[in-house]
Amino acid sequence: MEADPLRTELAELPARLRDAVSAGELIAATTWPGDSGIVTTRHSHELRVGADHLISPIPSIRLGLARSVDARFLCREWGVPWPVAVSGDVHQMRWGIVVGGAELLDPYQQRITVEPFLVGCWQLRPLLTGRPPGPVPGLVAGASPAYDVTERGGRVALIEVSRARFDAAVVTGDDPAARQLLGRMALNYPVWHSGWTAEPSDEVALVIEDGRPVAGAVISVSAPVAQATRVSLPPRPDGSVTGSQLLELLESVAMDRGCQRLILDSSAFLHAGLPYPQLGYTVQPPYQGDPDTPVWVQRDLPARPGPR
Repeated sequence: MEADPLRTELAELPARLRDAVSAGELIAATTWPGDSGIVTTRHSHELRVGADHLISPIPSIRLGLARSVDARFLCREWGVPWPVAVSGDVHQMRWGIVVGGAELLDPYQQRITVEPFLVGCWQLRPLLTGRPPGPVPGLVAGASPAYDVTERGGRVALIEVSRARFDAAVVTGDDPAARQLLGRMALNYPVWHSGWTAEPSDEVALVIEDGRPVAGAVISVSAPVAQATRVSLPPRPDGSVTGSQLLELLESVAMDRGCQRLILDSSAFLHAGLPYPQLGYTVQPPYQGDPDTPVWVQRDLPARPGPR
């Protein structure tokens, strides 16, 4: 049987995205020839910081398919452990595929947790053409109806690709979360203990995961330049890094304050956790290869996206 180019290219999507970090790499990974049957559109992406919404320099991508593909095939090729279709729409017209998790205690129905399907820095969310015919499924995720895609199937007509979700906050230097993060850095790098402190008047941008700060930096603004210091990336137990999320947050805050350039005062040993080259940063002298030497990196920020 002749291979279907559309199915083949969709099957390769996670591999194309795995090492992408920057907006340019995301766009390159989601661009196909015009006859592929995949139409890529870009949308400005908002980053939630407390009650505020900042425009992110990283767009979200929508892949429209010329014809729908079988959801079971796509989830099998992508290695989704337990694909679950969930609808937050009261009319159940819009269904998206996520990853099923632990079952929760509920005497009336089968209630489960769900998580997004993540590849590298990105969240992939296939959207279905509708719920398969038949009665409403007896599975619930949160307050939303759900069903097991492996059992019920479905057709995918649209795929959303966006930055893996994380919470963010901009707090003062005396905020408990800021003190917690800086304290962890001081414990992990005692020789630099005096470097990871913040004054009560400082602003600290934090990346939050499961209610806990996992990355951050003190940010000061003197338009058109924003500067980040005391860059904090404590080691994570699984070895993963949150550097790209931190840089996205810092850039979003800087752009929101009307800045055209972001400068980071870091140390060379943190470079492994921050994808500076991929995101267009340049290292400023002096730097002679000594990992304890302070390093200045900077980037001219992209123009703020217009109204969506």
